[in-house]
Amino acid sequence: MLEFITLGLIVASAIPLSMLVAFIGMLRAGVSGNLMSLGAIDFGHSHITVAAADALGGLVAQERLEFGVDLAADEALDRAATALLALRDRLGVTHRSRVVAGIPGPLDRRTGEVRSATILSGWVGRAPQRELGERLGVPVRAENDAYLGAYGERKCGVGHDVVDFIYVK
Repeated sequence: MLEFITLGLIVASAIPLSMLVAFIGMLRAGVSGNLMSLGAIDFGHSHITVAAADALGGLVAQERLEFGVDLAADEALDRAATALLALRDRLGVTHRSRVVAGIPGPLDRRTGEVRSATILSGWVGRAPQRELGERLGVPVRAENDAYLGAYGERKCGVGHDVVDFIYVK
């Protein structure tokens, strides 16, 4: 019985110590624990949606702009960056650790460039991950939007506890 109490005390003392180490690590690495740890951008064919998420992935705020992105890559990237920065300012957030962007077309895995002229004809040869990173000043991860949807369902949605599933966008 005494051994279980001892183990319980060790575990109970380890939790606050682990949190302290995590907070110190976050501070030294510059990782934010504020309301907008993650920014998200979804480029649709006729819209741009920007969103802010907290450190746990919970949606804090979002805004949708109606805009045809297919032929106007520069303007779409500019509008998305401006809208996400404005959302950050409205929330009073001073730091954002990273941004993920969903692109409605195939991206070359090696170069990050859009390759399909049939889906995003004005984006061919453009590298949205790099270009958004330059506009926002933070690391950006750009992926095909259907891939991101499937990944999200696999990690946190209906596919989290199954071996195989099919995602239909």
